[in-house]
Amino acid sequence: MKRAIIVVCSWAAALCLALAYLTIGWGIDDVVGGRAWSTWWLALAGALASGFFAWLVSAFGATAMKELEPSLRHTMIRQVFALGPTQR
Repeated sequence: MKRAIIVVCSWAAALCLALAYLTIGWGIDDVVGGRAWSTWWLALAGALASGFFAWLVSAFGATAMKELEPSLRHTMIRQVFALGPTQR
C-alpha cells in the first residue's frame, strides 16, 4: 500500500509541475499579447503542490528505499560481474 501511495504522489508531483509550467507559458503569452496576466495564482498553486507532493515522496520513500536499496545494489553488482570483463 505504501508503494502505491509513493507512486500516486510521484505522479501528482509531476502533474502539478506540468501545470505550473503550462500556466507560466500562458502568462508569458498574455504579457506578450498585451493582456494582463491573471493566471499567476494557478502557476503558484501548481508549483506549491508539486513541491508538497515531491516532499511526500521523499518522506514516504526514505524508509522504503532503506530496505530496497541494498537488494537493488547487490542485484546490479551481481549482474555486472556475471557479464564478465568483455561486456562491461
